[in-house]
Amino acid sequence: MRPLILALLSALGLARAHVTLVSPLGGEDVAGGSEFTIVWDADDHNCVYNLYFSPDSGKTWSAIALGIEQGVRAYKWTVPETDTPTAIVRILQDNVSGTDLDDRSPAFRIRSGSAIRVRAAGKRAARPFLSRGAVFLDQGPDRPLRLTVDGRSMILVPAQ
Repeated sequence: MRPLILALLSALGLARAHVTLVSPLGGEDVAGGSEFTIVWDADDHNCVYNLYFSPDSGKTWSAIALGIEQGVRAYKWTVPETDTPTAIVRILQDNVSGTDLDDRSPAFRIRSGSAIRVRAAGKRAARPFLSRGAVFLDQGPDRPLRLTVDGRSMILVPAQ
């Protein structure tokens, strides 16, 4: 669409946004300090993308990444160490034509502290459980586990 027509349709509220956040969807429970992949879908029209974060439903904003090249559809974000139930992410499609478009996620929760993720090698997932302040993994014999704590991964192999 020509920039003038797009600008007119946008002003009238008739133009469809050219950028849509796919993730976060809202309602997620994300650990502060963990890595989270922000994903979007868009139509590229001589643009760059800017990502922003708000801990308070959009009252204040801070930049996550600016000037992401067109064609890119995901960004790995290190989630800030903050406790908030009202975090949101915003993406801005910064078009050369001046018709900037944006989308915002619904609210999601961020909890500060260590991020622990357990993934089994194979189809059955490990079942972590907490007892007296320690995490135990019930995976079964001869099955390695990948354990990720605060972004650092290690493979745990049962003793022979």
